[in-house]
Order: sequence, then structure tokens, then C-alpha cells
Amino acid sequence: MTMEKQREELYYEDEIDLYELWLRLKKRWKVVLATVVVFLTASVTYLFVTKPVYRASFLIKVPEIITPVEASEYVKSIKRMLKEKRYEEVARLLNVNEDVILSIHELSARELRKSKDVIEVTLEVYDPAVINDLSKAIVNYLNSNQLIAERIELKRRELSEKINIIDKRIKALKETKKLVDRLIKQGGEVYFNPAEIDKTIQSFESQLVSLKAKLNSLKGFEISVKPTVPEEPDKPKKGLVIAVALVSGLFLGIFLALFLEWLEEAKRRHEEEALKT
Repeated sequence: MTMEKQREELYYEDEIDLYELWLRLKKRWKVVLATVVVFLTASVTYLFVTKPVYRASFLIKVPEIITPVEASEYVKSIKRMLKEKRYEEVARLLNVNEDVILSIHELSARELRKSKDVIEVTLEVYDPAVINDLSKAIVNYLNSNQLIAERIELKRRELSEKINIIDKRIKALKETKKLVDRLIKQGGEVYFNPAEIDKTIQSFESQLVSLKAKLNSLKGFEISVKPTVPEEPDKPKKGLVIAVALVSGLFLGIFLALFLEWLEEAKRRHEEEALKT
């Protein structure tokens, strides 16, 4: 038998197998349809029973005295309390009603790679109306932390002391410059370059401006990007749930149909063998 003839026979056998497969599925179409219907019904029931979850994110500017990692840990402590169902305690810490806390499905915080002074907080809630209130409550909670408040106050005092010291040095250098200018006018000798005094004064003044800017910017936590309240829920994704149910039901239905066919054929062969014996 030539190679070409063998290929034709194999191709013919494959065609026969596919056709037989189609006949078996056609015979058991009710099984396939019933399985798909069951899966679709289950998915629709799931969508009907499951509460819609709304998702929103916002950015919090972190004070200079604390790292974003530390700040995110404070937010995560709230998340841990929520998992432990300590709703009353969380409501007291955030200074909101317990109903608002019960509306929280998930709370998370993370540091942004490209930013050293910002963290991203993500809220997943059942009621989108509480998103703005919760974002403000979280910032207030962070600012009410006694340890952070003390560190901010300590940094503020440190900057104020540096500003006072540099301010006094600038005043002293300006007085020295007046004396030097008066001495030069009187024909006296100066054994250093008077221009160095001006450079030193300019350097101190530049430091003074920088320190004052830091002092003015030394505040608590602030919302740098407000959350956008979503109009549509993020979960459950209705289209995806229906599509997965349809595909899963179809595949399982086909499997059940073929399994029933195999079971029937195996039973028939067993009965034929029993008759022969």
C-alpha cells in the first residue's frame, strides 16, 4: 500500500470519527443544553445575590518626617482590624458611623515607585456615597497619630532653631561688612577679600530660604489626588461571569454527553460478551 493511500485512509478515519462524535453530541444535545442552562442559572443567581462593589483610589501626600512605607503600614493596620471584624474600634478611630465601616469591602495601601512622598490608598465599598467621607477620615486618622504629630513638632522646632541661627549669622556678617566698608573708606588695610563676606551672606540667605520653605511645607498628611466616585461597580464583572459560565457549561456538557455515550457503549459491550459466554 502506497504512502498516499495510507494518508487517505487515515484522513477518512478521522472524518468518520469526527462525524461519529457529532452524532453522539447531537444525540445527547439535551444533556449539553441542560448543563449550560444550569451554569447560566447559577451565574445569574450569583450576580443577583452578590452585592456590587465600587472601587476608587486616591493619593495621600506623606510628611517629610515619615516614609511612605511607614505611612502605608498605618493604613494597613486599619485593614487588619477590618479583617478581624473590629468594626466598632475602626469606626471610633476614623470618627465615622459604624454603618460607613460596614460598607467597606476592602482597603489597601501601597507605595508608588516613582514617588518618595506619596502613597496610594484603594477603597472597595458597597456604597459609593461613602468614598469621599472615608478618604477624609483616613487622612484625619493619620494626622491624629500622636507619634507622627510629635515627630512633626520636633522637626518644626529643629528647623526653627536652624533658621534663628542662620538669621543671627547673616545679621552678624552684615554688621561685619559695614565695619569693613567703613575701614576701607578710612584707608585702613584689610587682610582678606571683602567679597568673601558677600558670598557667605548669599550662601546663608539661600539656606534660609530653603529652610523656611521646608518649615512652611511641614504639614501633616494631605490628599494630593482626590478619589473619583465611580458610577458603575467594579465587581462583579457581569459580562465575564456570564462568559465563563457559558464556556464552562458548554465544555462540561460536552464531557458529560460523551461520558454517557461511553458508559452506554461499555454497558452494551459487556452485555454482548455476557451473551456470548
